Amino acid sequence: TQLKKALGIASKPVESPFVRAIQNATSVAELDEVYESATVSVDSGEIDTDEYETVIRELTERKRILEPGTFGGSYD
Repeated sequence: TQLKKALGIASKPVESPFVRAIQNATSVAELDEVYESATVSVDSGEIDTDEYETVIRELTERKRILEPGTFGGSYD
């Protein structure tokens, strides 16, 4: 991924079921489930590390939004 960026080669957007699940998550608990599932998938070779990195980035951003006390998060 780093080399592709350095060479200016754009990578195609990932149409991942994990990313869709992250975008549709309404709680941190749901995000934790997606994380566990993605980790198992990368460990077993079902997804590659590039897709896993994308999942982690999306998780981090969505979790920041959903966590209590952060922008958009609730205390429920």
